[in-house]
Amino acid sequence: MRNRKLGKLGEEEAEKFLKKKGLKSVGKNFHCRWGEIDLVMKDGKTLVFVEVKTRSNASFGTPEEAVNQPKLSKLLKSAYAYLEQNGIETQDFRLDAVAIEIQDQKVVRISHIPNLSVDTF
Repeated sequence: MRNRKLGKLGEEEAEKFLKKKGLKSVGKNFHCRWGEIDLVMKDGKTLVFVEVKTRSNASFGTPEEAVNQPKLSKLLKSAYAYLEQNGIETQDFRLDAVAIEIQDQKVVRISHIPNLSVDTF
């Protein structure tokens, strides 16, 4: 499966998964100079910026291994850009990741990693 198609499928599956957990979709694929935010969700009053990592095999490591400090730094900068661009001044937010493994266009594993911190790396 090509990377773009795999990524899109992963984002769709992540959004469905998070909605089942009670989060509400606010937007997706927000682009700015620092990168892209795959999903923007809302968990109660908290805005959630979600990085989705999808893999079809372990050649490049697990999806969780791809969520590293440089990636989180870009996600955090992108989150601030999102808030600024949308005129949101006092909003609680957090950074989450969803790791997905897909084989034969089917999800074989999905995990949600909430409340990531750039300082943890």
